[in-house]
Amino acid sequence: MEVIIYVLLAFIVLSCCFKLSLWRWWQQLIYAALLAGFTLWSQPWAEGQSKLEVNAWLRDVGVLQNMAIIVTIEAALCFAFVFSWMQDSEEPKSDKPKWWNKLLYSYPSLLMFPAVFFCLTQLLFTAVGVEFDTIALTLAAAVLVLLPLVATLFKWLMPDENDRVELLLITECVVCVLGLLCTQTRQMVYRVQESSVDINDILVSIAVFVVLFVIGALLSRLRWKLFK
Repeated sequence: MEVIIYVLLAFIVLSCCFKLSLWRWWQQLIYAALLAGFTLWSQPWAEGQSKLEVNAWLRDVGVLQNMAIIVTIEAALCFAFVFSWMQDSEEPKSDKPKWWNKLLYSYPSLLMFPAVFFCLTQLLFTAVGVEFDTIALTLAAAVLVLLPLVATLFKWLMPDENDRVELLLITECVVCVLGLLCTQTRQMVYRVQESSVDINDILVSIAVFVVLFVIGALLSRLRWKLFK
């Protein structure tokens, strides 16, 4: 499980860097500064944690359900951003982007905040003999410098923005799958009630689907003939 969590953290960072590569340099610095400030601000809470408490959180059903919801919402917002980006790339450049496209564009990865907090707690556990303030300052400085640097590196390696958007979609798909794998537990599986199969209801549902499908196909074909 720990290996999956570390791989998940790596893909969260990659997804964030791909999104930051689409931003301007001052936007990248603002987001990195917020993450660095969050690292320093959460230091007292990270110091009060232990490995047993962190492992208990990772086994708690309520925490896992909340994490699954957050990962799903994050992935849905990323998918919506990618689809809106592709749609805008096909439209003429004279058209102004819609307000929801601007909102999706300016939405950062909020999964980086729990990821940074988890990394801080793990560093406090492993760096024995090092002062907690030094560890927190080092991690905050790394976040402040490395995030814009990696985003700029991606921009230099892949000048085409569409390529970076496609990689963002791929990494976010991996984040979604790994996040759901990490948050799954047997207690979250619902028991299916036993019942007899109603053939009539199934046939009626299939017939309604076929009728609606045919109507939709005919209307689409008629619309295409009228306007094209």
